[in-house]
Amino acid sequence: MGGLRIVARKFGALWRHTGGGVAVIFAMSAVALILVGGIALDYERLVRVQTSLQQALDSALLAAANASDTSNSNVDSIVASYLRVNWSEKHPDVKLKYNYAVSADGVISGSASATMKTTLMALAGRNNMTIGVTSQVVRGGSALELALVLDTTGSMNSNNRMVELKKAATDLVKSLIKEGGDDVRIAIVPYANYVNVGTTYENEPWLDVPSSKRKRRGRSRKSTWYGCVGSRNYPLDMSDDYAGTPIPAIMDTTCTNEVVRLTSQQGPLVSTIESMHPKGTTYIPGGLVWGWRMISDQLPFADGTPKGGKYNDKPVNKAVVLMTDGENTISPTYPEHNGTDTARSDDLTKTLCTNMKDDGIIIYTVAFEVTGRTAKGVLQNCASSTSKFFDAQDAGALAASFTSIGKELSQLRIAK
Repeated sequence: MGGLRIVARKFGALWRHTGGGVAVIFAMSAVALILVGGIALDYERLVRVQTSLQQALDSALLAAANASDTSNSNVDSIVASYLRVNWSEKHPDVKLKYNYAVSADGVISGSASATMKTTLMALAGRNNMTIGVTSQVVRGGSALELALVLDTTGSMNSNNRMVELKKAATDLVKSLIKEGGDDVRIAIVPYANYVNVGTTYENEPWLDVPSSKRKRRGRSRKSTWYGCVGSRNYPLDMSDDYAGTPIPAIMDTTCTNEVVRLTSQQGPLVSTIESMHPKGTTYIPGGLVWGWRMISDQLPFADGTPKGGKYNDKPVNKAVVLMTDGENTISPTYPEHNGTDTARSDDLTKTLCTNMKDDGIIIYTVAFEVTGRTAKGVLQNCASSTSKFFDAQDAGALAASFTSIGKELSQLRIAK
């Protein structure tokens, strides 16, 4: 509706000045203004329809992949039924075409296209617009390696946000591991200014912990490391692997709860979620890059399955759920995160998300009671698709967002 509001404002301004030549200008520009509004209106509708079509195709192929009867006739029936319920009945005025194919190794690939009539764009001779989506699903299921990257900054103490996050994240963990068993492994990365990897790794080659002795005002004092880590210089802070350059420890600084490495056990995951407490300010790339590292087959931890490999004899999907209640409020000064260039942090977030998606990782983003347009834009662009961005404006919406993500991930099946 933004396009129509623009047109209305323009009309109002011109109408108030319709004397003499202005009236002629008004008449000449009216058609152009209508077309501008029509384009905006039709484009907004196009985006909504495309998202709906993607979800309908995903659902249809997922249902077919999970059917006990894998005969061609049954697959045909399932795909047609799901597309009818999730698409055709909701968009009776939009023409739909679709096809799919089942490979010998059980991969179902499908595509769908829809042609919708335009509204005001028809005045410019454009009567129809066509959209297309694709999906690929693994029959019989696949393994899942998931990292939950959860905001634990001080603002999460407001409006009971931390309590609600704990509920939603715990439910997600329990539902996924219960249904997926050993085929689902989950890691948790609480984040704020820094990430806490735990002091256990002090002597690992991928970590740089400075000497515990420092001089201060002419006297030696003992420095303490509490597990917090900062960032290597750009572009190394945009990568998942160690690559021979240690990650810097941040001394004499306390930070959020310690990370949990990939595990198929509910206990350590739920325990960490329940113990999370709000503290610090927001640096999203610091948490996100550790989410990537948790499911990577490269050091620091190398717990993830190598690309193209199998876990429990099943292909592996890798995913990250990034949740935050606000925008980046600090920026890197390397190795610390105490700068004020938040635009730089937004750019780094964008680059990191792109690198992760290029590596085949599915990214879900959840904005919890976020009001800033810039912050929402960063999260929306980070997500793997528009359907994987969730704008949760209250506790109920947060729970619904995590439930929706859980349902999709519990199917384990979207490969592309």
